[in-house]
Amino acid sequence: MIWREEYALGIEALDKQHQGLFIAVNSLSDLLKTSNKRRSQRACFEALKYLENYTVVHFKEEEEYQQSIGYINYAQHKRQHDAFLKTISYTKLDLTQSDFSDASIKRFVGVLTSWLLYHIKNSDQSIVGTVTHFSDASSMSRMLQKVMLKVIEDMFHINPEVADDNYKGDFSDGDLFCVLDFSSDEEEGEYRFILALEEYLALRTVGSIVGETLDEVDELVASAIEELANVLILQVLTLFHNSENFEGKQIKMIQSKDVWRHSPQEAPECSVLFSSNMGNFAVRVWRR
Repeated sequence: MIWREEYALGIEALDKQHQGLFIAVNSLSDLLKTSNKRRSQRACFEALKYLENYTVVHFKEEEEYQQSIGYINYAQHKRQHDAFLKTISYTKLDLTQSDFSDASIKRFVGVLTSWLLYHIKNSDQSIVGTVTHFSDASSMSRMLQKVMLKVIEDMFHINPEVADDNYKGDFSDGDLFCVLDFSSDEEEGEYRFILALEEYLALRTVGSIVGETLDEVDELVASAIEELANVLILQVLTLFHNSENFEGKQIKMIQSKDVWRHSPQEAPECSVLFSSNMGNFAVRVWRR
């Protein structure tokens, strides 16, 4: 990951900690380049331990700062921190059970990079008032469009456009597919989202996060796309329903031949096709 000045909050202590997190993630990623398996495992364990401890300290200090300034979205922000600490715990288990395999390291780095960039560019920037606050949208389709267009532009410096806000094309025309299920214990109910995107777009966006040119969809790319889809869709639901009760139940990549099987028989609540100079992507939504 490459630190850029646009990521800075202007709060020296927090900015230094964010840079420290970038360094920690990069140290994990660099382990994939070593040929000494035993040294790689030992170094991975130490890097993971450091990252885990550093994240706990950083979250604590960031939350204390938010409380000191009376940050209005403190509770929501803390929930994001708590959820991510659980993610680290789950991924740590994956790493240890796989004996720190290259695939498990790639999955971990993919999740970390997507979450960290989104959190800094969206959630943390809102602390200092540099994030667009989305006005109420009249429909799920409108909220989906607003969030996708703005957040993706901010994170990746590409300018997606809505190509079709009632897309009826064949979803299996894409290259990569991600199915996401969310539910709420309140009246909002359950949702299924299916994201379809072109391979080139996935490689360019994830490559821009990790600071490398990627030429194949591996575990790192897949996990990064899953986590990016997760945080974006969760933001859509939270804003549209003005509710923080939603929780992800299933997030996974699927193959083209399985898209029909994961698509409910009823018509979707909305289906939007987005285009950009890096490729197209589409999102289809069902309320269940």
